[in-house]
Amino acid sequence: MQNNFPVDNPFLEYLGAKCLYANNIGCCIELDIQPNLTNSWGKAHGGALMTLMDVSMSWAARFYNQYHETGAMTINFNASFLSSGTGLLICNAKVIHKTLTLAFCESNIIDTNNNLIASSSATFKYAKKLN
Repeated sequence: MQNNFPVDNPFLEYLGAKCLYANNIGCCIELDIQPNLTNSWGKAHGGALMTLMDVSMSWAARFYNQYHETGAMTINFNASFLSSGTGLLICNAKVIHKTLTLAFCESNIIDTNNNLIASSSATFKYAKKLN
């Protein structure tokens, strides 16, 4: 397991993200925005931010209460970009409601000055791993 990811995720490793925790309380991932992760204005690319929010919420859903041998697939995702991000960004996610088959989650990305960069909500469906 690289960079403390609870499950293998080569894409996040490629981005340089680090998982600080993923447990029954939620998930926290940090990413130091490097030049290859910026847009034409030199700010964090929206795709990198959306990746952090999507993955952190899906892991929060997956690890809520206990580890599930299932995955959590995104079925709905809504994001708001509130400020431009640079440097070290931290994404926190949590489950706000769960049923047997669905998890409803929220996440926020902040910078090291505690400025809110982006916010999102999503719905995830629990599913068994396909062979």
